[in-house]
Amino acid sequence: MTNFGWITISASHFTNETDRRALFTIRDSIPGDPFHVFSSWNRSIAFCDWQGVTCGRRHQRVTMLNLSSLQLVGSMSPHIGNLTFLRTIDLSNNSFRGVIPREVGSGNNLGGRIPEELGSLSTLSRLLLAKNHFVGTIPPSLGNLSALRVLSLMENNLGGSIPSQLGQLSKLGSLMLSSINVSGTVPASLYNISSLEELSISANRLHGRLPAGLGSTLPNLQNFYVGLNQFDGPIPSSLANASGLVNIDIDTNVFIGPIPLNLGTLRDIEYLNFVDNLLGQSYESNNLKNFIDCLSNSSNLKFLDLGYNHWNSVLPHSIANLSIKLTTLGLVGNYYLSGNIPPGIGYLENLRKFGLSENMLTGSIPDSIGKLSKMGELYIYRTNISGGIPSSIGNLTRLSIFVLSENMLEGSIL
Repeated sequence: MTNFGWITISASHFTNETDRRALFTIRDSIPGDPFHVFSSWNRSIAFCDWQGVTCGRRHQRVTMLNLSSLQLVGSMSPHIGNLTFLRTIDLSNNSFRGVIPREVGSGNNLGGRIPEELGSLSTLSRLLLAKNHFVGTIPPSLGNLSALRVLSLMENNLGGSIPSQLGQLSKLGSLMLSSINVSGTVPASLYNISSLEELSISANRLHGRLPAGLGSTLPNLQNFYVGLNQFDGPIPSSLANASGLVNIDIDTNVFIGPIPLNLGTLRDIEYLNFVDNLLGQSYESNNLKNFIDCLSNSSNLKFLDLGYNHWNSVLPHSIANLSIKLTTLGLVGNYYLSGNIPPGIGYLENLRKFGLSENMLTGSIPDSIGKLSKMGELYIYRTNISGGIPSSIGNLTRLSIFVLSENMLEGSIL
């Protein structure tokens, strides 16, 4: 997820001299300028030609302020609000500190509470305040930002609950609320923002069940991140109705039951992280096989982790039919997973990380594993694997982690 640190604000009737004075005040509040950005900010040069400043052609008023990634240190002057023709602000990747002056702040060391007054910026289209030190709660007034398309509050020290008023943001395409310490349930209104393409609420203390019609009410969803919470219940089969899904991350929750087989019909899917749930528990033993079989048509799949669940089944040999683009395959910690490692595993030529530890696998390590020339991490510990270590392992020249402990292997180490 990318943090641009820019927002859109409305204009009013000020003068060119107002812009010049505001810029000087901004300069004076930022004493740390290792690249001497502000050396051009003087009266001998027209302010529209200053570094980081862009003006509109018609009125010669400041429309863009781009000071990103310049190692600037200081605070942001409230006089930035006097740049009333400003449309784009990028202050990301610096070391600004202090309290946000109403309209700006992303990826710095800003603190305090998020101002309720932000809710009055009726033309605001993007609000990115991620990776700061904001405290308090999410202002319900943000639900008044009817033009908002992107809202990112990720990685702050907030708390409380997600206000239901955010469900009023009918144009919202991206909602990023991960790692902000919110709790409670997700307001039902959020699941009705049909324009949403990205919903990221991971690493919080949220609980409850995902609605059965999730994929029908969010048909444009592409990125769905709800991991590291306390959600329970089944994975809604309707999720497959969001046919453009690329990333699904539900790890470290309490989801139960089978994985809906229709998720295997998602042609664009690249990332599936279901690790550390209760999937497969007390359900048909062939769910894992059927799901893996269905994924054979997901030709863009790069990441699949089904570890630390409750699969009571045989390891499907159809894992060898997964996408050739697959780089990570995890089945660690499924203690009742049995069977053997399929010889066809060598077809997954782009596999870089492969985990099969802590289960009841038997048989030997197939010689074909030596075809995985890009493998960097291989975990096959604490199983019932026997036999010798195939000499083809020597072909894995990129291997940096190889764990085979607590098996029944024998013979020499080549």
